[in-house]
This record gives sequence, structure tokens and C-alpha cells, in this order.
Amino acid sequence: MAATVKQPSPRQLVVLNRLLLRLQHADAEARLDAAQRLGGFQHEHVTTALSGAVTTDPVSEVRAAAAHSLGKLKDPRALPGLLSALHDPEPRVRWSVAFALARVGTPLAADALVKAIRDPEPEVRNQIAFALGSIGDPRALPALTALLDDSDEMVAAGAVLAIAEIRSPATAGILREVLQSENPMARFHAVTALGQRRAAQFAADIRARLQDDCDIVRVAAVTAIGQIEGARSLPLLLDLLNDQDPETRLAAIRAIGRTRCRTGTEPLLKQLVGRPRSVRLATIEALSQLRDPKAVAPLVLLVQEEDAVVRRAAILALSKMGAVEALPLIGDCLEDENRLVSDAAQRAVRRLLAVGAERN
Repeated sequence: MAATVKQPSPRQLVVLNRLLLRLQHADAEARLDAAQRLGGFQHEHVTTALSGAVTTDPVSEVRAAAAHSLGKLKDPRALPGLLSALHDPEPRVRWSVAFALARVGTPLAADALVKAIRDPEPEVRNQIAFALGSIGDPRALPALTALLDDSDEMVAAGAVLAIAEIRSPATAGILREVLQSENPMARFHAVTALGQRRAAQFAADIRARLQDDCDIVRVAAVTAIGQIEGARSLPLLLDLLNDQDPETRLAAIRAIGRTRCRTGTEPLLKQLVGRPRSVRLATIEALSQLRDPKAVAPLVLLVQEEDAVVRRAAILALSKMGAVEALPLIGDCLEDENRLVSDAAQRAVRRLLAVGAERN
């Protein structure tokens, strides 16, 4: 589908015609400048000129820029030139063509990308996978699944991301299989995607990733379990507050907040005492999500903290919770020496005054 770009005005047409002439200039720098700037003009002559440049210009930088600009235009009329350029000898051009085909987004573009998915250059294969994910055509799933065994780990991980973008009944099952991959980034993306999809049928598989030997996979599993199971995950999340890995503990704190289950308030309040700033900040945010009145008094105490970052977080949390009773102390922070704290106090006072007026 063509981009919704305004047709050029008479003045812009003058500029456009100059750029079209410049695209034929003998100097490569001039052609490169024109190819880059023409992407801002929605006009059939632009598509024609750039389609010619992407296949015939002798300089690869110009061909790549022409492809990128065609992507910005999203004009299906550019497909013949782009499909031809997908076999350009220069990787940078093929990369830009894959970007452009993703933006054009037609079934024909998807078919061409599938055929090109075994490009010899890893960065191009990665961009092709991204493009297929952006287009979202389920017919690309077999090719993307085959790419999961790519010799380049980043390409395989990119294939997982692309698969996760495709809406198909088969997608979740493919992601489940990736949980057993030897590639930690692939496992991380699969866990993350299954959590975002609320794939309850695979909750046990994701729980198993809590024993993963990769830190980021374990952290992703904590988040995904909270997303899938909601309040039912609370006992597990509370246990994870004592995990040896600090990032896992932080993920558990954040997940507890997202459950909106006030049973988590008391355990979270314990995380405010004698803990690193990162833990305290995550806990303050989680408490603001639970909106439990029992958390108001402890948060009010934090408004008087020496640490300005903690003070600001506590003020914002109390504001989010609608804790009108904290107004006097927050009002004292309007003159705080730290600008970020005083600005937060100003916003909080306005909001809490409005909340108080509504209640009355």
C-alpha cells in the first residue's frame, strides 16, 4: 500500500525536479544526496527514477540509498526494481532492499524474501527475517523455522523474533520448540514472545526455564510467568524474591506489581529496607501498581529520604495511588533542592488536589 504522503506543492515540485536531475549527475555524491532526499516525495516519477537507480547506478551506496527511499515511499510500483535488486552483488544493497520490501509489504514481496532467505551474508539474512516478520505472512513460517538452525546465532535469534510477529495457529508451537534451543538469545526471545501471547498451554515449559543456565532467559521466564498466570503466579514470585540472582529478584518484584494482587504488599514492603536503590525503585513502582492503602505510610516516609531519586519515585507512586493524605508532605517538596523532585511534587500536588476535589 502506498504511503500516505502529501502530494508535492508547486514549490516542492521545483525541488523535486532538481533532485530528479541530480539523480542523473556524473558525481556520485550528488546522486547519493538525491537518492536519500527523494524518499520524502510521493510521486510516480520518484518511484520510477529510484527504481532505475536501485538497479543501474554504478555506486553501491547510491543503489542502497535508492532502495531505502523506495521503502519510505511504500509504493508497490517499485516492486519490479526491488525484486531485481534483491540479488545485487553488494550486501548493503540487498540489506536495504529487504528493508524496502518489508515496507511495501505485499505477498509478492514476501515470496521474494522467502526465496532469498539463505543469503550468504548474516546481516542480510537477519534483515530478511525481520522483513518477513514485519509483513506477517504465515506462508513464511517454514522458511523462518528453517532459519532457526542458522550458523549465526544472531540470525537464528532474529528468526525467532520474526516468527513471533506472525499471527498463525502454528506460531506458539514453533516458539515452544525454540525453548529447547542451544542458542540462549533464541530461548530468550521465545520465552518473551510466549509471555506476551499469554500462552497458558505452555506455562509449564516456561516455568522450566527458571532453571535455565542463562541469566536473561531466567529473567524473561519470571516476567512471562507473571503475564500468563497473573495472580496465580504470586506464590512462585514471592519465593523468587529470595533468588540468588539479583536480576531475577528484580523481575519478580516487577511481576508482583503487575499481578495487582495486594497479597504481595507485605513482602514487597520488606524490600524497601536495606536494599540497593534499584530494588527500592522497582518496589516503589510495584507498590504503586498494587494501590494498597497499607503501602501509603511507608511510601510517605520515603518522601523524606536523602536519596533524591528515591524521593521522586515515592512522590510519583503516591500520586499514582491517589494518596491525598500525603499532600502536606509532598507539598513541602515543592521547594526541594533537586529540580526533578520539585517538578514531580508539582505534578503530584496538582493530581492529588484534583483527586481530593472529586472525592468531595
